[in-house]
Amino acid sequence: MLHKPAAAPIKLRQSLVWVAGFIALSFPAAGNACDFLAEEFFRQATAAQVKKCLASGTAVNNPGESGWAPLHWAAANSQQPAVIAAL
Repeated sequence: MLHKPAAAPIKLRQSLVWVAGFIALSFPAAGNACDFLAEEFFRQATAAQVKKCLASGTAVNNPGESGWAPLHWAAANSQQPAVIAAL
């Protein structure tokens, strides 16, 4: 007689994989937290976040494919003068 494994451990494992995937997608990786070449970053960024990114060594003088450097993105998208001043 063959013993059929219980379905509960498999379902639990699948649930844990799903939860881990959800968490990974919900929180940006450290490398993506300072995306200076994205308008979305500067729409929501605070001066404290920009300063933290600068302190971590995020490149600030390199323009992206658009030819814009982070200061351009900040000037065009941020409503906070402190964010622009931080750059």
